[in-house]
Amino acid sequence: MTILSPQKTVHVGGIEVTVRDLPWPIMKQFLDRLSHQVSGLIGSAVSSPDGPKDAAAIGSKFLDQLPGLVGNSVELSEYLVLETTNPPINHQPITLNQLTSTEFLTLLDASLEVVFNEEFVRLGKSVAERVQGAFNLGGPARTATALSARPSTSSSGKDGPTRTRVDSPSPNSSSSPT
Repeated sequence: MTILSPQKTVHVGGIEVTVRDLPWPIMKQFLDRLSHQVSGLIGSAVSSPDGPKDAAAIGSKFLDQLPGLVGNSVELSEYLVLETTNPPINHQPITLNQLTSTEFLTLLDASLEVVFNEEFVRLGKSVAERVQGAFNLGGPARTATALSARPSTSSSGKDGPTRTRVDSPSPNSSSSPT
């Protein structure tokens, strides 16, 4: 598998600016800043009566709303533009105060396109689904080794539900494992 680092060139103020994907250490810093902004977004995704009911769907809804959240936060927007245009233009750092609003929005749009590209969103959703499957979060059992409550008689002779592996035979069944 080959993963290409996404980038895009845009023209701002007569200068070509290359907007690049964030290196992982910078992305971690961005996500840390983002985490302070998203508590309400995740809360609304989880508590909404018509919202998604499992972890993968909640993660997917969150990823779909992420670019809008970043675009509506001045601090996150400026951080993203500065970091995705690093190294600076002609060895001069971008001075946000010298950009017009149209130039800034051009860079922000390119930054969002590059960082939250289709592959990133697809992989993010895939990871959310794998985590849900691995830990059986908020949905039906997806793996053969998931635990399930079955009525049975325990070895102590007490009746009641016990946690048994889905792929194991029912304790009351007459079938024998092969």
